[in-house]
Amino acid sequence: MLFVLALLSSSIYSKEICALILESVLLLILGDPSRQGTGKGLSKSSTIFEGTYYLESSNNFDAYLAELGVGYILRNLAKLAKPTVTISRLCPEDESLPLNSTDCTWKIYTETPFKSHRIRFTMGQQVEDVTMDGRSTKSLFQVHNDTTLVEYQIGDTNTTLFRLFDDNEMKVVMQVNDVVASSTFPRYNSTIHQTG
Repeated sequence: MLFVLALLSSSIYSKEICALILESVLLLILGDPSRQGTGKGLSKSSTIFEGTYYLESSNNFDAYLAELGVGYILRNLAKLAKPTVTISRLCPEDESLPLNSTDCTWKIYTETPFKSHRIRFTMGQQVEDVTMDGRSTKSLFQVHNDTTLVEYQIGDTNTTLFRLFDDNEMKVVMQVNDVVASSTFPRYNSTIHQTG
């Protein structure tokens, strides 16, 4: 592994070659993420937001990370990460509270082979966070139209994440300055969403 890091830091090789070497080494160590199963079935979430999702595809994600100031090597690791995202909510006694209730605590847990991240929040209240790419932010979450969770990340560079939910997937639209990216996360164990 030290040999690979030495190669990556060498100015002899182009960025493309370094990226291919890094990707090859990570595939050898971690295996091929495209061979992971989907495990589709039924969900018993109490809200349309709750559930576990896996990354299926992304569009313009590298440009989004670059605009945030994320370095070349970390951007290439992010492309290989294939995160699993779990969203859950804890309410005192009454699970039927509205999505925007300040009585409930939400948690978004993101797991990759390289790193994991957990953020706990209450709708409409700012919370301090250190993002997966190491940025210190203050995040604010709000519900729009009962199917969209909006996260405003306020820091050195501000960004907004729109998480749009339906019965089968979460689509994340990310915007920083004039750069927009998107990712699609199908829901594990879901072909039909059930409430209750």
